[in-house]
Amino acid sequence: MKNYFRTITFVMLCIGTGFFGTLQATNTLEAVEIIKQDKSLVATYVEYSEEEGYKFSTKDGDIVIFHHVSEEVSEAIDLKSGDYKGKTFEIAYTVSEAEGQTKYVITGLKEVS
Repeated sequence: MKNYFRTITFVMLCIGTGFFGTLQATNTLEAVEIIKQDKSLVATYVEYSEEEGYKFSTKDGDIVIFHHVSEEVSEAIDLKSGDYKGKTFEIAYTVSEAEGQTKYVITGLKEVS
């Protein structure tokens, strides 16, 4: 009889652990990254600031702010230097959303003027 209860307890423990492990893995996946889109636009470089990031202005006057620049782009063009203020670029970028935060990352820059 003792072995029966041990077996039942062991089976219930395995089932419970498997269920909660699956639930935790599902919640973790949802928090990682929900959306990732590749996009592009043409805009004029305005400035960089620690608080906001890399600020660009479209020809319609809309302001677009990018939070990060890929390593490849930052090695080729140093936007923080200020040498590119007023220059127009074709910008390739990604948009991703994780944990309720939207992140814009420049993945390519090509000067057009």
